Amino acid sequence: MVCVDTLNNDPSGLKYVATFGCTNSNSTVLYVPHGSDNNLTGAGAATAVGTLPELFPPGSSNTFQIKFNGNKIVWTVKTYKVYQKTAVAQDASSTSQRCKGSGISSAATQKVIASGNNVMPNPTTGKFVITVDKGIISNKGIYIIDETGRKYLPQNVNRMSATKIQIELPTSLTQGVYYVSIKVNNTYKIFKVVKL
Repeated sequence: MVCVDTLNNDPSGLKYVATFGCTNSNSTVLYVPHGSDNNLTGAGAATAVGTLPELFPPGSSNTFQIKFNGNKIVWTVKTYKVYQKTAVAQDASSTSQRCKGSGISSAATQKVIASGNNVMPNPTTGKFVITVDKGIISNKGIYIIDETGRKYLPQNVNRMSATKIQIELPTSLTQGVYYVSIKVNNTYKIFKVVKL
């Protein structure tokens, strides 16, 4: 848990927001679906508002926020380290450490999944273009993750400009939701793509 802040007149009616975070020390994105390995529990969990992340890019910017009523909430995420299952649990309540400054830092509010408007066409039959507003897209180290966490290499990659890249999904992929991991400057961004 990074910190807890007080909410004033929030439309949800909740009084607190917890900022949770974790570090993925791997060089690849981890996918941990919601469920027994990625969940929120505790007395405040039933009324909590927010979305638990499922994708954890490499680095320490894996933060997200959950609004809650002040009762204890516990976020637990479990993954494998080599062949051993490891777990991390973080808790927050109305008495937890407060966020410093005039509110929650902008780093705490960044989204793991980039805007869907940057992927065209989406849904796609196989080929699509990803465009970023800022930064330079790398045409190396691109991979596709399915909803089970399995990774695939693209069928084809065509860098159109510094901010635009065309990607072709492997022909073996069936219809469904996929996540494309791309390095933009020194940060990995995740784009959600639907294959028809």
